[in-house]
Amino acid sequence: MKTQLLFNYFLLALVLSPGAGAQDTDVVELSATVTGNQEQPKVIYIVPWQPAEDDSILYRPLNSKTDNVFSHVERSEHKRELKFIKEMLSENESE
Repeated sequence: MKTQLLFNYFLLALVLSPGAGAQDTDVVELSATVTGNQEQPKVIYIVPWQPAEDDSILYRPLNSKTDNVFSHVERSEHKRELKFIKEMLSENESE
């Protein structure tokens, strides 16, 4: 009984106290409008807002990275390499 009475007083104090339950907050509404044509392709242009500190990486030739991947390979050499890989895999499976 005492706890019920204490609880009722607490609720009454909470309701009557101004600003205890609610805070005044500014409501910010954000909105954006995107206009365009549905038939046009979706394209995004990314432009840096600051210049690069080290631009030497931008001018490396692409060929140096792809020469080994796209270089000419003789058929006999390729077959020999495939045979070697197959033998290595069979040795690993037998162990």
